[in-house]
Amino acid sequence: MEKDSILKKHGDNGTFVVRIKYCQNYSWQGVVTWAEKQKTVPFRSALELVHLIDGALAEEGAKEEPREFADKKEQSADD
Repeated sequence: MEKDSILKKHGDNGTFVVRIKYCQNYSWQGVVTWAEKQKTVPFRSALELVHLIDGALAEEGAKEEPREFADKKEQSADD
């Protein structure tokens, strides 16, 4: 599936595209894209990935975007 077609599909609560680049130290490292906001941030572990997604869904109704997606250095979607 191409990147653009994946980003156009949406879930009911939120859509996140996860790109796992490495599997080191018994965990995943990669980037996650929040499709609705077109924000991409890196994660260093599976636990951090879950925390990022949970924070985004918890703050979806708030006026501000989740701190995790706002504070992290935005990555290119091509990474």
